[in-house]
Amino acid sequence: MMYIFIPPQPSLLLTSCEANEFTCADGHCIPKSKRCDLSLDCSDQSDERECNRVAVPEGYSNKLPPPNIKGDPVPLYTLYVVRTIKSLDLPTFRVAIDISVEIKYLDTRLMYRNLQDDRRSNKLDNWEDVWTPSLKIVDGTQGLIDSTVHNKGVFVFREDKPLRDDDSTIYEDNMYSGSTNMLMFQEEQTIEFSCHFDLVMYPFDQQECYLNVEIHDYDLRLGYFVKDENGTKYLGNRHLLEYNLLWLHYQPYLDHNASHAGLELRFRNQFRYYIGNIFLPSLMLVILCYVTLFFDLNDFNDRIMVSLTSLLVLVTFFTDTSQAIPKTAYFKLIDVWFMSLMFEDFFIILSIIYIEEQRQELARPTSSPSSSFSASQGSFIKNVLRPHRPTVTYLHPDTLEPIGEQDRF
Repeated sequence: MMYIFIPPQPSLLLTSCEANEFTCADGHCIPKSKRCDLSLDCSDQSDERECNRVAVPEGYSNKLPPPNIKGDPVPLYTLYVVRTIKSLDLPTFRVAIDISVEIKYLDTRLMYRNLQDDRRSNKLDNWEDVWTPSLKIVDGTQGLIDSTVHNKGVFVFREDKPLRDDDSTIYEDNMYSGSTNMLMFQEEQTIEFSCHFDLVMYPFDQQECYLNVEIHDYDLRLGYFVKDENGTKYLGNRHLLEYNLLWLHYQPYLDHNASHAGLELRFRNQFRYYIGNIFLPSLMLVILCYVTLFFDLNDFNDRIMVSLTSLLVLVTFFTDTSQAIPKTAYFKLIDVWFMSLMFEDFFIILSIIYIEEQRQELARPTSSPSSSFSASQGSFIKNVLRPHRPTVTYLHPDTLEPIGEQDRF
């Protein structure tokens, strides 16, 4: 069997279009800016064919990160976009959010075709062919998160002018250098993570939750995180069911010869609910118990019943409230509040019982000096007013003695 080698025939493009125009397959001319702009401008739709944005050179490996730029590590410009906070569960200490992590970087090995002003039009169709960061996200407790990835993609930002035309090719594409135009890797996901809540001041508390992002097998020799713009952006409603989102804070830091991107979320409790539904009613119960001290002392039953009822309602109120808030090994502010009120009610009840005991003690009949004096005085009066005969003493004449001068009157 004999094989005949036929060399490839050179391709030649004959066109009447200008240098800044694209030649449609039917010969019509359109501006190059309309090439691969997701809009059909040629009647034969040839302007939207072969629109892969990236030109991967021969020998390129998507497992190797971008090379250093002028001998320096590659900066990774990171932006956290938190779309919404889906849940903040106090009893389980769990938080769930929808977040988009956007990382921009330069890959000097690549070339790009027909970039548009809007980066959404510059999405890479086969983005798996290029290197992208593999993210590892841990929470503030150093535990792994539960993640559900919804979307991944790589976009190109056009930040420089196209390169000069290459007359050796027949393709009328605007080519862009990877050294001046950034790639952006975007990963949208729902993550659920643990957050260590400090509830000592509950319900007047503020909570801080942390997320840390790093790249697998990526150290400081290769690249480092840099804050892009403000570093964070929040799109959802800041007023949650029980807490308000105060702010998001992004801070890159170094740890174990690797760069990390830290995200802090700070929440503040909406304590107005507790003031109107817990603190004021419980305070009114204690005031009602205190008012019983001004009741008539003879109304012991009314005083003690109102005080006991106030204490029982307060204990029930505290029990119901404790079931709705997380249980901790330490006392929270709301626990101290209820215990203080219950002790105050308890001491008021003890004082009412003590006052009643003293009142009954004073009401019992007892002997006293004043009563003895009155009895003797009454006996004296009776003896004075009672009629009686005079007592007569008879003397014998032998017992009489003469009376001296000094005994005379």
